[in-house]
Amino acid sequence: MTMNIHERINPATTALVVVDMQNDFCSPGGYLDKLGADLTAVEPTARQIARLLDSARSAGVKVVHIQSWFDGKYLNRPMLERLERFNIEPYCVSGSWGADFIDDLKPLEGEEVVVKHTYSAFQKTRLDDVLRDAGISTVVLCGTATNNCVDGTGRDAFYAGYHVVLAPDAACAPTAALHEHAIATAKHAYAVIAEVAEIEAAWAVTVNASQ
Repeated sequence: MTMNIHERINPATTALVVVDMQNDFCSPGGYLDKLGADLTAVEPTARQIARLLDSARSAGVKVVHIQSWFDGKYLNRPMLERLERFNIEPYCVSGSWGADFIDDLKPLEGEEVVVKHTYSAFQKTRLDDVLRDAGISTVVLCGTATNNCVDGTGRDAFYAGYHVVLAPDAACAPTAALHEHAIATAKHAYAVIAEVAEIEAAWAVTVNASQ
């Protein structure tokens, strides 16, 4: 059955999942910045995520923040081998500044934080239990990187039986080409694509109806 956007992201059954907005991925001086990655898309993405968070909180939408901890002791053998193959130093180490959320997008008290050790937030984490316990049937995804952890989480959400909505203007990747390719793939394979303004408007209907 085809659903309209209001039905798909009903606040009572929807969670906003914010993926990996951490210093090592987003901030000057972080891991990606030291690699020479272009971070110009991060600031506008963070502003859009802040809008989504405000809208979700106002509408009573469950908010879940995903946080990567990539300490060597947590990584599986292929992920460790990848670090060695590319001569990559550990990053997003638990307890470090790099693993912390960026200042503008820190979780509020009481909001869920789910720690992951792979690219997908569903692999060997408590995310599925958190969502099912809350009666969630749809996840709205945003964060970084569109082509990696956002994509991996979105695919696994779809495989686990959740409707997936991806906000393209609230996600970013190391390059515009990678971002656009990931959005096109998500649209084809597992997600409905809806920009922040459309999601905000749908949630605002619920807020206005309750007043």
